[in-house]
Amino acid sequence: MVFIIIASLVMTYLFYMFTRTSYNLIGYSYKVGQIADRDIIAPFTFSVNKTEEAIEKEKESIMGEIDPIYFISDNIKFDIIQKLDSIMDSFIQYKDGEEEQLQQHILSKFGIDLDLDVIKQFRANNVRLDVYSHLMNNISNNYTKGVYAFDINRDTIQLAVGNEIKNTKVNTLTSLGEFKTKIVEDYSKSRGAESVKQIADYLFAPNVLLDQERTNQAIQDAFRQINPVLTEVLENEEIIRKNRRVTELDLRKLEALSLSYKGQVGRNEFSGLMLSVISYLIYALILVFTLYLFFCIQISEQIKDFKHQMTFILLLLLNVLFVFVIRLFPSSNILILPFSFSVVTFALVFSPVGGFMFSVVSYFLILPFFNWNVLDSSILFLTSFVVLVIMTRMKDMNDLVPLSIYLLITFLVVVTIVSLLSHISLEDYGKNLMNGAISTFISITGIILLSPIIQKKLDHATKMILLELLDTNNPLLKRLAVETPGTFHHSITVGILAENAAEAIGANPQLARVGSYYHDIGKLENPQIFVENNSKSDEIHNKMAPYESASNIKNHVAEGIALAKKHNLPQQVIDIISQHHGDSRVAYFYNKAKEQNIPIEDENHYRYYGPKPRTKEAALVMIADIVESTAKVQMHQHTEESLKKIINDTVQRLILENQLSEAPITLKELETVKSYMLPIILGIYRKRIEYPKDIDQE
Repeated sequence: MVFIIIASLVMTYLFYMFTRTSYNLIGYSYKVGQIADRDIIAPFTFSVNKTEEAIEKEKESIMGEIDPIYFISDNIKFDIIQKLDSIMDSFIQYKDGEEEQLQQHILSKFGIDLDLDVIKQFRANNVRLDVYSHLMNNISNNYTKGVYAFDINRDTIQLAVGNEIKNTKVNTLTSLGEFKTKIVEDYSKSRGAESVKQIADYLFAPNVLLDQERTNQAIQDAFRQINPVLTEVLENEEIIRKNRRVTELDLRKLEALSLSYKGQVGRNEFSGLMLSVISYLIYALILVFTLYLFFCIQISEQIKDFKHQMTFILLLLLNVLFVFVIRLFPSSNILILPFSFSVVTFALVFSPVGGFMFSVVSYFLILPFFNWNVLDSSILFLTSFVVLVIMTRMKDMNDLVPLSIYLLITFLVVVTIVSLLSHISLEDYGKNLMNGAISTFISITGIILLSPIIQKKLDHATKMILLELLDTNNPLLKRLAVETPGTFHHSITVGILAENAAEAIGANPQLARVGSYYHDIGKLENPQIFVENNSKSDEIHNKMAPYESASNIKNHVAEGIALAKKHNLPQQVIDIISQHHGDSRVAYFYNKAKEQNIPIEDENHYRYYGPKPRTKEAALVMIADIVESTAKVQMHQHTEESLKKIINDTVQRLILENQLSEAPITLKELETVKSYMLPIILGIYRKRIEYPKDIDQE
């Protein structure tokens, strides 16, 4: 009872912490086009600001409307006059006959490529002075008004004159092209006309330039005039109406209200908040107490244990904690909640039947955080519920890989069905898939990483124990490697074959591998009589009667069972040890007795004690054991065909001898087993040297 009260108080506190900053906005995850499930009224007046995108668009529009500001640069005019004076001075510096040197000087210094004929004409002072006077008059008249070189598509431009900006008519200015043409056309004298044209092409530049600083300032002034407020919502104004489609503006108003609400909860709102919190406390107490009573009936032994009670409470609190964190972000989607993690973990730790009730109570505990939004949250609930149904049909619930796959597939199916029934848009369906995929990934990761740890802490015999038994530091495996290296190597190879075959037919691969590693541990008691550990074992057996040798060989099964029990191996592993030979015949010594004409009074003396394999894993270990030892003892170099024949013959012989009659394995699965064992055994035993065919295969 104490745990129930503590859990309810913790959940209520989380509910309070959430609602104190988002009262009346609990769980709103509306989308554009969704039908509202309640009216929302503004509790106070607040402003709805424009989005950053909208403001950026306004700025782009303003930048297109602002006229650039220009100014007339006096420096350009002075530079042109100075350059013209320097050119004229150059004609004085050079004497007659030095026209080519003068040509090169003007080209290199001023970038003007004058013809030699023009230079010769300029040698005459009257021509040079006349051209100079003509150019200076035009420079003085036009550059004072302004010369431009840009395209103008309007009648006026903004021209900065001193500290003022004036609208200036374009026709009062002169374009650079018109200016050059006019200078040439106005100079009608034959002598010097060509010089005017050549100098004009190189000398003149526009002096009406863009005033970048003032233009930018004008743009910034215009930006400051932008009103960031989209609209104002007055107190008691309707924000969203029930059963009406939610618009983009509605969502903007809700977001603005959520931001404005911080620090503005008054006394009336506080009393409403407290009423909601108290109601949730009573609601949580009823749900948790009902769940506890159910478990006391269904899993009474476990729930009485302190560690199991703590696990039950923590898993129950986990979903509420998850939803609290997610709802701190108003834009988050319900489907991102890893609801399946706690539900599936509970089913693994306790039972799938208890998981059904656990999922129902957990679901109702988190619904108030989402304002009872059943549509989206039902996807999470149904996914977990279907997975629990699948778990009840699984032979090994602790096989987390297929369980994770079932969880993912179930989510995809459920979200598709619910989306089709609710007629949501393709875009929203894609978002649901993305958020649900995140939730499923988190759930799967948590289940895989944490559920084995929880089960181990609760002393459950699970997959974790099997993984620990695969550790080569295990005392039994260490002994096997040191005292019987041949058997150890054989067991490892059998493990690889059995594990891969188990994965292929849906059996338990870890159990198959562990069973393979430990199936011959009985050989530790008398390792020298087995050929893989002693190449001269035939000398020992030659001193015995065939039935004595057969008896010693058979004993490794009984001795293995005793050793396994001594070291507290799981019963499933012990079963594989006892069943991996079934009641098959010890063929080598049986045939030896016949060859020596020794009477066989009781054939059972040459048969293992059984029982026959009763699980898929035991059957796979039996097949892999015979295939590996047969491939190892044959003396010819192996090819793919020879190894394939060994596998086929092994399976066929076991079927004919009824060794697989009690195992739940089908002929189709046996074909799969053969196809999966072949590449592995091929990689190990191809191109081996040949061994005598009649060596015992045990």
